[in-house]
Amino acid sequence: MYLERVEISGFRGLKKLSINFQQITALIGENAWGKTSLLRALWCLLGQDEVPYQFVADDFYRPEAGAPEAEPRLEIILTFREYKADMCQHSQRLARLAPVWVKHRDRLHRIHYRAAAALLEGELVVSEHGFMDALGHVMTLESTEHYIHLLMLMNPVLRLRDARAARGGRQLLGNGWEASLSHLADTLLGAPQSAEPEEVDAGLEAVRHLMDHYLTSVPPIRARPRSQRDIATRPASLRGLSNLSELVRCGDSQTTQ
Repeated sequence: MYLERVEISGFRGLKKLSINFQQITALIGENAWGKTSLLRALWCLLGQDEVPYQFVADDFYRPEAGAPEAEPRLEIILTFREYKADMCQHSQRLARLAPVWVKHRDRLHRIHYRAAAALLEGELVVSEHGFMDALGHVMTLESTEHYIHLLMLMNPVLRLRDARAARGGRQLLGNGWEASLSHLADTLLGAPQSAEPEEVDAGLEAVRHLMDHYLTSVPPIRARPRSQRDIATRPASLRGLSNLSELVRCGDSQTTQ
């Protein structure tokens, strides 16, 4: 399966966006064209822990930077598609998501994952997550969060630190454990002697959290090397950054690297 389409409305710097993806897609555009907001949307839905992301007031679109009034609602819809017809019925890995696969007229099965939020008075935000059928109706499931968690594990989004934010001294990392790790790294690189024991403890806890999420929550990778056909038809998610480094180091072509 792969991410075929993203639809966003009212999220951060994106008032309205619909974009189709190929199996490999590169984003190219001028500054302030919405690339970061698009990647942030993917991270919010697929880069979290077991609990679906809860939107905050800053996630809502504002016509101008710093504008007091924001759009009252936002919506993000991710559409995943199988590589060939009926693959989700024959693949044991994809069959784990059987209740949320929807067959379309082109005989291909798709998953429509929708996240939405409403901004109420006092900047109170109410978030909702779910799956839709081919007509856009919300599906009734026994355990929606279970299938959202499986979708995250099978399609993880790993967000690396933004270099421009580091040079400007701003933090774009929203979660506390990410901010703790980033702060500790800056301290150890700049003035290690000034690091407080509490900062080191917080940083180590952040590392533990990161390793627990990306190493223990993803099923083990097979010991037998995967063939090119297996990789194309049944892509596996990375277990951690060490796998990413190994992939780059052992890549047999410049495109793979």
